[in-house]
Amino acid sequence: MEHSLNFHFLFGDAVVNDDFCPEAVQIGYGLQNIGHKITSNRDYWKTEHGYLFQKPNKPINCDYLVVDHRFNYSAKAWAVQDFIRSKFPECKKILLERQCGQECTPDWNRHNWIDFYDLILCTDRTIHHPRHPKIRPWQIGLIPEIASELSNNKVECPKLEIQFNFRIGHSLRSQVLKQLSALELSWTIQERFWLDDSPHPLRKPTGGRFNQRYFQGINSSKMLLAVGGYLSPYPFSYLYFDERGNPKVPLHTKIERRIRKLFDKMGVHIKTEIVIQWDSFRLWEAMYSTTAPILLDFDAYGLEIPIKPVKWVHYIPFDHRKPEKFLKGLNDLNNSKIEAIGVAGRKWFEDNYSPTIQAKRLLTIID
Repeated sequence: MEHSLNFHFLFGDAVVNDDFCPEAVQIGYGLQNIGHKITSNRDYWKTEHGYLFQKPNKPINCDYLVVDHRFNYSAKAWAVQDFIRSKFPECKKILLERQCGQECTPDWNRHNWIDFYDLILCTDRTIHHPRHPKIRPWQIGLIPEIASELSNNKVECPKLEIQFNFRIGHSLRSQVLKQLSALELSWTIQERFWLDDSPHPLRKPTGGRFNQRYFQGINSSKMLLAVGGYLSPYPFSYLYFDERGNPKVPLHTKIERRIRKLFDKMGVHIKTEIVIQWDSFRLWEAMYSTTAPILLDFDAYGLEIPIKPVKWVHYIPFDHRKPEKFLKGLNDLNNSKIEAIGVAGRKWFEDNYSPTIQAKRLLTIID
């Protein structure tokens, strides 16, 4: 794909409190870096050189239309689809989707999004989700401005502790904290909040997430607990429906239901869980910081992103079902090994998730 392409982005309403779309910002920087043209339905993401995404003065013909999930769900599904068909009839359509649990029932797919879009890039995917060739795992990632702040706020002598500072109490976070407190750790678990009320031009565009004290603070500990997500029973829609919400193998459905009822009568309850909303801003900030991040075990939970980190190399894995494995692995690490994990995590990010690499990955998918 050697010639320059035109990418037009559709963002949600600017009056909402949080219209931050880091996925689009990273792709936009990357496409611009390699010579492709980007425009949008409104001026978005102000930089020192102007807006990264600019609204054109006259209608344009784009090769690809990239839709932020907030725009996608800003009105009735039929209204959004009719608008896009009328305004961009010839464009290939890409949805930047945040799958945070709403896809756990066929309702998400009954609006025919799979047929409407040519490609759906989804955060928070797992290997347990229904499969479809149009749906690809994606990530929240890290914008260059925050990566730069983390680089500029290194700490010479970080504390020998496991730091946590959760803004939102995901159920898994509470469970992991409870289990960590019960383990006989040689490391202190320390909650540290880094409040910064000073004005910064990126505070509002990031929905309040641009916090310079926080960026310095997370570098001040040897390890950072950056797990996230909610445990949910494995949805019936995954068991009995395909990715379009259609029943799959009705006979299999009936047999499985009968087996489950039989086990229930015997007092044996089959419990299968899936993790939703596991991706987070903190995960990527932790990966790029100098600290060694403690994350959910990607392999144990079946978490999906384009290129996965390697446990005990790029991050320290935690599985709430086997906390003793975490304890044993942590006890085997000395200070130099923990520091090496922090360094390797940042290198992994730079090698696989810089804006330019993400843009090239997208171009490879759509080619």
